[in-house]
Amino acid sequence: MNKVNLCWVISDGRKGHEVQSLAVAQAAAHEVHCFTFRANYFQRLLAPNALGHRIKQTHWITHKPLLKQAPDLIISCGRQAAAAANALKQKMPCHHIQILNPKGNLAKYNLLLLPRHDGLKGKNIVQFTGSIHSISANKQTAEVPIQQGTTAVILGNPDIRYWQQQWPTDWEMIKQAHSTIFVCGSPRLSTEAKQIITNCVKPPASIWLGYQDGLNPYASLLSLADQFLVTADSINMMNECLATDQTTQLLATQYVTSKRHLRFIQTAQSHISSKAKGVHTPWPDPMTEITSSKQFQNLLKSPSSLSKG
Repeated sequence: MNKVNLCWVISDGRKGHEVQSLAVAQAAAHEVHCFTFRANYFQRLLAPNALGHRIKQTHWITHKPLLKQAPDLIISCGRQAAAAANALKQKMPCHHIQILNPKGNLAKYNLLLLPRHDGLKGKNIVQFTGSIHSISANKQTAEVPIQQGTTAVILGNPDIRYWQQQWPTDWEMIKQAHSTIFVCGSPRLSTEAKQIITNCVKPPASIWLGYQDGLNPYASLLSLADQFLVTADSINMMNECLATDQTTQLLATQYVTSKRHLRFIQTAQSHISSKAKGVHTPWPDPMTEITSSKQFQNLLKSPSSLSKG
């Protein structure tokens, strides 16, 4: 596969954005440097426009990019990182890959990596399924011990009405259908939601709702659980559960209203239904979709005016 020599990842500090950027960067370049910044009020307000970073100097958290050591490629994810990366690109000739729709003028990016459920197409757009991740169907070692035959109940942060109206019924059905259960909740859950969950989940089921309960078991469950029930509010969590190739069911789908989000849910439900009928087509791997695209490979073969890839 084609690769450039040097790639900069411009990170807004959000772990999810940084993980996606680094995954693409490691596939695209021999050497990767990550630079994290903190945007001020006006920079956040004006993003993805670079004007805020031209008016006020970008505040780099640890070390700042040196323009005299310009990269072949800059990668950013999200609107805030797009603004900082755009400001850098205006100062030096290099290619810019943007992950997720930053809004604004999309034509100025050399390449946009966008979720297929966004429904956007163009000469500089490569679509991928769900969200970029590093989950595989292969069993791996786990930091948190997980019992064999565990059903993982992965809870994001759906509308509070789900916890008030539907969760107690869902939990009763889960208890009846599964013997070894591990409930893993998002740290973003409200106090009310956590209280409703803990009122239902009792031993022998295991439960994690925050770091007061020990190490976060999410990665270990993705690696070792035998099947998943996951709330549909999080595209990332649904995508990662499906990527394990284990049996997956969706919860709280009726509390999602976004049309683009619903498009992804429909794709996931179709995959789940086909698998239940014995039609086993692997869930798409977003990195394979990206790296195998002609636009991505052509960009890596087309060096900036500073250096060759």
